[in-house]
Amino acid sequence: MIDFRYHLVSIVAVFLALAIGIVIGTTALNGPVTEALQKGNASLNGDLNNLRDQSAALQQQIAAAETFVQAAAPQLVGHLLDGQRVVVIGMPGSSLRSSLVQVPGSLYIELIEYVKPKGKAVDMSTSNPGIAHIALSVDNIDRMYEDLSKKGVKFVSRPIKAPALVGNGTWAVCYLRGPDGITVELIEKQK
Repeated sequence: MIDFRYHLVSIVAVFLALAIGIVIGTTALNGPVTEALQKGNASLNGDLNNLRDQSAALQQQIAAAETFVQAAAPQLVGHLLDGQRVVVIGMPGSSLRSSLVQVPGSLYIELIEYVKPKGKAVDMSTSNPGIAHIALSVDNIDRMYEDLSKKGVKFVSRPIKAPALVGNGTWAVCYLRGPDGITVELIEKQK
């Protein structure tokens, strides 16, 4: 018959061997596993920082656009669409983010950013083919230039005078840049 002490010694030996195996195994794996986890963590931290930077940049763009619209819209488009019918055309498969900014006269300006399909940055110079701009007729271009400049709107140049291409008189013209670099032209027919 086997003595109880032999069982006890055998069980202690098995647990001791198991403990030694665990210590040796974790020591051998500790370096590569820790290194892989640290690399993964660093990569995730880098991705998180990039996303935070992108988010901050987008928030700055939205804030700049809203500031521009708040400053310029009342004078540029105050009652431009009163009594007009407007047609909205959709783009199949698209998704977008938009913001409505109210301007005087119960009008709104809608700021849109397409999320899908994602747009590509282009050189917004007015001289490039295909680049659109909006032209707004104003009553006093010099006063409009001064008022908008005081509100932080960036102009390409001061208003300039040009002879009319058709008929008599002159036109006063100047360009300003919207927050995304889009050109807005102010024009005034002068005598």
